[in-house]
Amino acid sequence: MKNQVRCNGKIEHQKLEEGEKNLAATNGKRHRLSATEVEALLSMYRAGTETTAKIAERYGLTTSSVTNLAKRAGLHAVISPN
Repeated sequence: MKNQVRCNGKIEHQKLEEGEKNLAATNGKRHRLSATEVEALLSMYRAGTETTAKIAERYGLTTSSVTNLAKRAGLHAVISPN
């Protein structure tokens, strides 16, 4: 399973960073984002400070869901120059 580490024969979940919530823990139920969560997600996407994968993981979504939310909001992918 994702986010698990085996330590001394026991499975331990990885620790979240300070201030980070595990929104992916829904016990198999679909998680609907609130308007506030969508705005925060779009703000992160717009700023380009986090990857789509990292945003998706934080909110318990797939990367395509994040991209689709951004497209519906009229945002376009930002490609940073290397």
